[in-house]
Amino acid sequence: NTPDDPTDDVKPMLSITAPLTSGSAENIIPEGDIVLGDMFKLYRYENWFYQITMSGKEVDTWLEYSASKVVLNEDGSVYIQGGLTYYDVITGEGFYYEIDPSKEVGDRVTISYNGEAVADDFVFTVVVNNYRYNGGGNYVKYLNDNGVPFIANDPDRIIYSTQYDMIQGEDNGQARNMLANYIREKGTIDPEITSTWE
Repeated sequence: NTPDDPTDDVKPMLSITAPLTSGSAENIIPEGDIVLGDMFKLYRYENWFYQITMSGKEVDTWLEYSASKVVLNEDGSVYIQGGLTYYDVITGEGFYYEIDPSKEVGDRVTISYNGEAVADDFVFTVVVNNYRYNGGGNYVKYLNDNGVPFIANDPDRIIYSTQYDMIQGEDNGQARNMLANYIREKGTIDPEITSTWE
């Protein structure tokens, strides 16, 4: 939380992200050598991260907005209306959720944490990028329109921002730089899909 002082760091519980691919703009990195340009394909715009607090009700409603984009066809198949760019998923150790597109909007998501139902007032620590926290993609608007007050860029929620690292002139707080540094540090990565939602 305090820059350059790891003793008061708080581990985030959840991460909100969009798949960053839509239609013909597939951001797929093939197996083999990875170059810095691949990071620019994933994050074409300047993105940094906030670690914030969110209640169980806010997380649930955030996912309800994602669920509102899941359309059930007559044959039982589903598709994501508007593509994946504005379809957020939330992941985190012990966090599970299920979307049932056959239910009404507002009642399509069931969430649990460590096997327990999540109370509305339960507090999560969540990582989200600046675009979403600014209100991009209309998630913040959806929360407010559905009776869940949420102020975009609310400083009272912020635990930490990687923008601090950017201010130092090193640009390390940007998403693509953080990814590049992670890959350099690991040398070789072997990504696995560990889905925590259905």
